[in-house]
Amino acid sequence: MKNFKIVPTILVAFAFGSLFLNPVSTEALERISTELKEYTQNPESQIVKYEMILSSEVRSDNVRVTWTLRGNAKFVDSTKSTRRFGVETGETYTVPIEISPTGQGTAELVGVAEVFQIDGTLTSTVRTNFGFNSAWEKLPITEDYTNSKNLSNVKRVLTTVGVFVAVGAVGYFGFRRFKKWYSKTPEVKFEEVSAI
Repeated sequence: MKNFKIVPTILVAFAFGSLFLNPVSTEALERISTELKEYTQNPESQIVKYEMILSSEVRSDNVRVTWTLRGNAKFVDSTKSTRRFGVETGETYTVPIEISPTGQGTAELVGVAEVFQIDGTLTSTVRTNFGFNSAWEKLPITEDYTNSKNLSNVKRVLTTVGVFVAVGAVGYFGFRRFKKWYSKTPEVKFEEVSAI
């Protein structure tokens, strides 16, 4: 009976001791993480900007971020849908992409980060689904978007009023100058002529 009690105690002590004696593997620390940041849709251009935030615990000169888009949207600049760069350990990188709606409906944006290393590839993915209404506004409509849209409308009205005021002022002062010039009597000089 004593032998059975000693064996589990020795096994537990050995397992506990091996935790402190073995060095921590660096492979366990080699990782990347990504998250997706979304900005408020621009009410004038209808463009929506996203950013992949990539945090790296590895160093690599060969990183590829690939964006894919399905549904009723398109990339503003499709050349930016694939990016290649290097990363350093402990650094954070942002990879932006802008999309524009092409109609009412749904869309899906997927971003894949691949860090290529000698012994393998680390991969992390971000994904979002969203929809657009008939006015090409991203759903759900947020308070930030509503405030931005109201500000844009005020700016548009003020710009229109400013243009009309400027055109009216130029027209009014131009007409006054033209009228003054047109009604101006020419200065006539008379010469004295003597009778013969």
